[in-house]
Amino acid sequence: MSETPDKLVVGISSRALFDLEESHRVFENSGREAYCDYQIDHEEDVLAPGVAFGLVRKLLAINASEHERVEVILLSRNSADTGLRVFNSIAHHGLPITRAAFTSGTSPYRYVGAFGADLFLSADPDDVRAALSAGCAAATIVPGHSLASGEDTLKIAFDGDAVLFSDDAERIFKEQGLEAFAA
Repeated sequence: MSETPDKLVVGISSRALFDLEESHRVFENSGREAYCDYQIDHEEDVLAPGVAFGLVRKLLAINASEHERVEVILLSRNSADTGLRVFNSIAHHGLPITRAAFTSGTSPYRYVGAFGADLFLSADPDDVRAALSAGCAAATIVPGHSLASGEDTLKIAFDGDAVLFSDDAERIFKEQGLEAFAA
């Protein structure tokens, strides 16, 4: 939970924020050492926006008023050396992200609480499951390219499942159908 009750703190993985699929393929196909060499060799190459980039930009735009309402922190499996490319890309894209944890290959979910994050978004489903098991709000962001949207409006949809709400309505729908559900 964030240290200030009127500020939302979101932790995001580097693979959700930026398109790191090519780098990830190097890691998967050639191992950690090749990945590190690749990232260091390309540290001046700006990363393209990832699938959550637009969301992060819109969340940070809420801060246009006089009070900071949202903070985004980076939680990454990169090391400080390989993470330089990520921070260069953050600077290039003008994102006001100033806090980060680089875990050198271990799951970054452990830092969610230390940073006071209210939500952790990651492209790694295992990290998300670990965060959820530790009692942190978390969601998997499916890796891919960011969808272009000329819209500056942030839209959030809530899936009112049994975690947030009673499962009575869903159970009635499954057992008795749509008419009983609507009633």
